[in-house]
Amino acid sequence: MAEIVQLSEGEGLLFTLTDISYSPVSPRMNEPFIVKGKVNLLKIPFVGPIWVIATATYPETWWEEIIPIWGSPEVRATDIALGGDFEITFAKGFQREGEFSLSVRVYAGPTIPIDSVVLPPAPAVATAETTFIVAGEVPPQEELFQDFNIVSYSKNGGTPVTPPGVLELDIGDRCRVNLVYSHKGPAVSGKFHAAIGNYGTFGFDEILFKEQSFSVPQSDDWETYEQSIDIIITSAISPGSGYDLYCKIMGITGGDVLTEYLQNVVTIVGAGEPQLSDLQVVDYDSPVEAGGSCRVKVRFTYQGPAVSQTLYAAIGNYGTFGFDEILKGLKTISIPESQTPTEYEGEVSISITSAIDPAESPYDLYAKVGGIISPVLKSVIYVTGAPAEEEFRNLEITSYDSPLEVGDKCRVRVEFDYRGPAVSKTFYAAIGNYGTFGFDEILKNSKTISISKTDSWQTYSAYVDISITSALDPDDSPYDLYAKINGVTPAVISPVLESVITVVAAIPNPEIRNFKISSYDSQVQIGDYCQVKCSFEYQGPAKSGTLRAAIGNAGTFGFDEIVYDTESISVPETTSWKAYTATARIYISTAISAGIYDLYAKVTGALPDVITPTKYNVITVTKVTVSFKMTIWGIPSDFGSYDYWSCYYYDPGIGGFVSDYKWYSPSSKISFSNVKSGGYLAVILARGSVASDYYYSPSFTAVDGGIYQYDLQLNRISKIG
Repeated sequence: MAEIVQLSEGEGLLFTLTDISYSPVSPRMNEPFIVKGKVNLLKIPFVGPIWVIATATYPETWWEEIIPIWGSPEVRATDIALGGDFEITFAKGFQREGEFSLSVRVYAGPTIPIDSVVLPPAPAVATAETTFIVAGEVPPQEELFQDFNIVSYSKNGGTPVTPPGVLELDIGDRCRVNLVYSHKGPAVSGKFHAAIGNYGTFGFDEILFKEQSFSVPQSDDWETYEQSIDIIITSAISPGSGYDLYCKIMGITGGDVLTEYLQNVVTIVGAGEPQLSDLQVVDYDSPVEAGGSCRVKVRFTYQGPAVSQTLYAAIGNYGTFGFDEILKGLKTISIPESQTPTEYEGEVSISITSAIDPAESPYDLYAKVGGIISPVLKSVIYVTGAPAEEEFRNLEITSYDSPLEVGDKCRVRVEFDYRGPAVSKTFYAAIGNYGTFGFDEILKNSKTISISKTDSWQTYSAYVDISITSALDPDDSPYDLYAKINGVTPAVISPVLESVITVVAAIPNPEIRNFKISSYDSQVQIGDYCQVKCSFEYQGPAKSGTLRAAIGNAGTFGFDEIVYDTESISVPETTSWKAYTATARIYISTAISAGIYDLYAKVTGALPDVITPTKYNVITVTKVTVSFKMTIWGIPSDFGSYDYWSCYYYDPGIGGFVSDYKWYSPSSKISFSNVKSGGYLAVILARGSVASDYYYSPSFTAVDGGIYQYDLQLNRISKIG
């Protein structure tokens, strides 16, 4: 891993730059340069987005001291920090040696560097600065790829079009890009990245792209390869002509390799941009009764792709300062694709609530769809009848979420009784502290719901989500909670629930440290198990992963595993560092030969990936050679006494049985030598002229006096006595 340099914190009024570092420590000319760090708001990671710009200022040369210029040359790079973390890469490095100055600045709004300025020229909310040295030029690397070109492109793999021909595509098609390239040198793995967009002054603005992994083998001479990659055409790209195409090879040593930018080679056909016009109200209900509803019908002309739009209508008074809306209604309508201007109709209902006074009739009416507004119809809506009174009672909080972390949402559910006309009301909930002088609200939110007309008491429910921010201190938990209905006289307020909302500290991200091999069996025989015990420390949420331990050979290109074992491991949730152990049992199979080997272990899965340092020349593997004499085993009770027996030894080395094909008396013994792991015995018993079936895996007595038996499950010979 490249060495990094840590910078001091950059302080602002509210924002802080922390954990700032850059690498490499001493960059060379034209070598990529990376700046990392975190953005905090009031000492807490800012979930963003927030814009971070790093500026490297070149050192002045001697002639710039004699002939001053406006400032020194500068190069900038940017990143949008999400979750507080940012990483900025100067991909091409720097073209001058010497001492550079580096500044990292945070901007609260969208900000981009263009040439030597930042737009818009807003002040930074936090800044950190340092200097670093750029040494000589990076030695050139041997070229691995050449002649990388787009040779053709086609619609859904059909007839190919060669550059500079134009390919027409519809939404839902696949643009197949056919590539050719040559490779020489070591084996390489990387990615193809193909994109459709617009090539201009500031580079290639990608709209659609696709990435695809590839590998090429080692070659001592230039070898030519062909490849294709499909880009799916989605609605993210607008119908039209003049789109550009290119491809690049990514993730390889020495930087990306790009094809030529093919300009004006892709056309997207379709319905084009949506065009809506001629909206007018063609029908409506009038007169309407207080507590009822007013149906409004509209007609409009549309041309374009299939879309969903909001149909909106309002009743009120139109005057000098615009339309004063009293009642409104809205609904979502779906408009199909239309290649030519086509007329469509839609309807929406407006509930006639107590907000409108029948005595002030008639009222004005208008509608809008997708930003297009109809002409106002004046004095067309008559409301009859006395406005019904609205009544609320029994507002209570029935459920809420607790405990909570910063970043969560607390869903507060309320129930209430209502009787009266159709209304829309705003429900409000707040978390804070209730005391002598009332309720001190810290966090709050509201939500508007519509209630239909009812002449009898009905029970309703509603909910409000309150976002939990750092304004709530876990150390001050628990907090109080209440809800109310806005715009009701007299006020409708729920009872205060005291000490019910608990805010807990966030569980840290999963981390493993001090992962190491704590013990292992250094002397093992083929057919044995090597027990490897690992220890580590963990903090974070409950996670599961896999421990993998392997015996083999460590080399320049990694660890060549010969035999290994994987074991599932689980750790519980913990907010502080806790010690754990895990054990793997590696079976020493015939895949490994006698000798001295290296050992390592790693953790993968949902747990963070981590690898122990390799232990070199620590495992000694030996073969098992046993010379034995057999005693009869496994005589079935239903066979009775026997007169003779014969024995066969299955030798895994030759894949067949070995025997002298003789019959022996019950008291006779025979010997087999050089027994291999995986070998076993088969015995035939005979009574008179009747022979039994084979009896496998008999035990036997070895020359060393021990009793051995072949174990079918373990697939090896084991000592049992």
